[in-house]
Formats: sequence, structure tokens, C-alpha cells
Amino acid sequence: MKIKTIPAAIVLICLVAACTTPARLYNHGDYYRATMASVKRLRAKPDDTKVQEILQKSYPMAISNLQSSIDKLQLSGDPDKYYSIVKMYNMLNAMANEIERCPKAAELIPEPTDFTQEAETAREAGAEAFYRLGVEALDRNSVEGARKALYFFDNVDNFVKNYKDLDSLVAEAKMGSILKVLVRRPITPLRYRLSSDFFFDNLLEGLNYANYHNKVEFLEEETKNPEYAHQTIILDFADFTIGNTRDTKYITDCIRDSVIVDYTNIRGERIPIYGTVRAQYIEVHSEVVSAGLLEVKIINNKNKQPIIQRRFPGEYVWISVWGYYVGDMRALTPEQIEVCRLGRELPPSEQELFVEFTKPIYNRTIDFLTNYYYNY
Repeated sequence: MKIKTIPAAIVLICLVAACTTPARLYNHGDYYRATMASVKRLRAKPDDTKVQEILQKSYPMAISNLQSSIDKLQLSGDPDKYYSIVKMYNMLNAMANEIERCPKAAELIPEPTDFTQEAETAREAGAEAFYRLGVEALDRNSVEGARKALYFFDNVDNFVKNYKDLDSLVAEAKMGSILKVLVRRPITPLRYRLSSDFFFDNLLEGLNYANYHNKVEFLEEETKNPEYAHQTIILDFADFTIGNTRDTKYITDCIRDSVIVDYTNIRGERIPIYGTVRAQYIEVHSEVVSAGLLEVKIINNKNKQPIIQRRFPGEYVWISVWGYYVGDMRALTPEQIEVCRLGRELPPSEQELFVEFTKPIYNRTIDFLTNYYYNY
């Protein structure tokens, strides 16, 4: 005899169905789901007396339980309570709607309780609670307060669209939520001003190019209304030197044999005379060193106190190799001759040297400031 096996999927479906029957849900105290399951069952089997009985018992219990939960939530001072309250009123109205849409259920419960007005009142109360919190936060007249206000105003919109003057308040909060940072140009001697301005302009562009989620704006002193800035970044080249030169000489004694040093005439024939030639090759490594230190200080404009400060060093060494010789050039190698031929190279201008030594300073400064303000 062949034994037929029941597929596991069918067994699982049967178990799930058993767990969600109106009777089981009712016995487990889940009166809301018991009510909804009873209505669904009565649509398919309106003559099921057992389910009819469960519906008549579970619906009042569901109302009582949900209403009790709402009453407890009303005692809380947390405005988030209104999300739960509105959800529970929606559950109450969902039961009433389902009962009205099922003929047998409507016959058993001809007048299900409607909580539409209560749900509307709860939404209004939730909107008003978050609205008041948003206004209070905005009245603090601070970046943190404005950002908090935006959070509260977002919640207002979740309850009631276009509530009161919410649009104008949101616009005001968005403006106030942006941290405005004034960046001061570093003060340098006039001959370095062009390079210093180049450094500053690149830094300001780099700061504003970074993504701060529209929470930070960097301004320069020439900007309109710089007095409204919340913070100031002070840049100061505390110490720098341009064009310090140091020469290092490397002397090599060069000797080459079998070099024609003269000619002689033997029996009318011109014969070369070979000998040794000598020279002293002097190779000079000229280094032009430019270095400096940028002090970066962030000031709280409200109390004029420093928030944080850092120092970033930078250095640039320009190197030129040239040479000369004393003696017979034929003792030198082709490479040595080429170095002597090129001669001493002129170093870059002071402006160019300033730009070069500030490049590593720029990289360190931009990394520090962008990281500092990224999560501000």
C-alpha cells in the first residue's frame, strides 16, 4: 500500500490558518484581529453561528481595549503619543468600516461606533503639539534651535497638511539652520599678497564645494552682512621664510689616460703624443628652501572664544644642480660636461615659492575643516 505524503507547504498553510482563526485570536486576547477575522469569515460563511458569536463579543472588547490604551497615552507629555493615538482611532474606524461592508456583520452590529471626529481631533492635537514645540525651538534664535524646529515642523505636516503658517516658518527655520562661517583672509606682506590671495580663494572654493547637506555656508568679509556669521575662521601665517638658499659642493678629481696631449713630427709624419689629463669637477646642489606655518583658529562669534585651533606646517625645496671645472675638460665625462654647459638655473620668484610651500598646508587645512564641519 502506497502512503501519500502531504506537502510541507500545505501543512504550514493549515497551521497559519489555524493560528489566525477568529476563535484562537479571541482566546489570545487579540480582540481587534479577532473582529477583523470574524468579519472576513462571515463574508464567506454568513451562517457560521460560532463566528457570529465571536464577533459580537470581540468587537466591544476591541473598542474597550483600544480606548483604554488611548486614555493612558493621553496622560503622557510626549508629543509622539499622537502617532499611536491616531493609529488606534484608525483601527477603531477600520473595524466599523469592515462591519458596515459585510451584510451579516452589519446585521449583528447595526450601528458600529464611528471615531472619525476623534481621529481628526487627535490629528489636530498632534499637529498643534509639534507646531508649538517648533515655534519654541525657532524662538531660541540659534542654529541648533532652527534645526530642531525643522524636525518638529516635519511632524506637523505628518498630521495636518498646510497647518497654519507652517510654510513660512519652515522657510525661516531652513535659513536659520545654516551655520554661517566667516573666513578671514590671512594678513601677509604686500609682496606676497597675490599668492596669499590665491591660497585663500582656493581654500574658500574648496570649503564651499564640499557637501555639508546644506547645513554650512562659508562667507568672506566682502560678503553682504558678514556680521550675521555664527563662527569665524582666522587664518594666520604665523611663521614663514621664503628663498633660504644653501649650496652643497661635491668635488671630484677626474683623470683620463691615453688622451692626445701633443703631436710630434717623425720623418715628416705627424705622430700624436698620448698622456694623462686631469681636472677638478665641482658639482653644486643649490637648494632654495621655503617653509611656513599656518595657524587655523575657529572662533565662536557669540562669546568670542576659540572653539578649536590647529597649526599646519608646509615646506618646499627647489633644487638645481650645476657645475664647473678647473683643469682639462677632456678629463670629464659627457654627463659632467653637460652639467657644466647648462650653468646655474635661476630660482622661481618669491610669489611662486610661496604658492609651492602652501600646497601641503592647503591640503591639511582643507581636510581638517571639511571633516570638522561635515557632521556639524
